[in-house]
Amino acid sequence: MSLSKRTKTRIIFGLVSGLTYAIIMWLFDYFNNEVFNLNKFFFSFILFGIAQGLLSFYYIRKDENLDK
Repeated sequence: MSLSKRTKTRIIFGLVSGLTYAIIMWLFDYFNNEVFNLNKFFFSFILFGIAQGLLSFYYIRKDENLDK
């Protein structure tokens, strides 16, 4: 299975943004002296990553339609 460059870019963008969000949320918990919750970390990572991936798909598609 071969993915296009756009698809790979969207997946990588979703993973990086999800990981960044999860780390920021972990830092907030750490500085508030809360216990690290692995389930919360993965949930934040996956949910935010999927949301960002879908939003980037929508905005890239919208920009391509405006250029035509």
